[in-house]
Amino acid sequence: MKKQAVLILTSEKMPRGKARPTTPSEWSRLYQVADCYLDLSSWLEGNQRVLLGRLLRPEDAQALGSPARITLKKPDGSELQKEIAPNLPFQIALEEGCGLELTLEGTAYRVPLP
Repeated sequence: MKKQAVLILTSEKMPRGKARPTTPSEWSRLYQVADCYLDLSSWLEGNQRVLLGRLLRPEDAQALGSPARITLKKPDGSELQKEIAPNLPFQIALEEGCGLELTLEGTAYRVPLP
């Protein structure tokens, strides 16, 4: 059973122009996941959306029993999985309509994206 990551903080920057955009040009979000936080930021680099993240764990937290994993679920049904280490940054290229999931200690958490 998948759990939902809890959104703690969000920040968005909308592009300027005549038409009202539906997607922010830049955004940051902080989620709580178990005893960790997932810090995510995204921006456009040319025509490509980039996601930069970091899994924040307290220094006194017990070591993870298994590696944490980020899974990017693409609109075509394919998935990109990446193991991540606590407190170290990771970067992923995003596509429109992607979903994100964090697996931590064997539990999957849905991470909503704007």
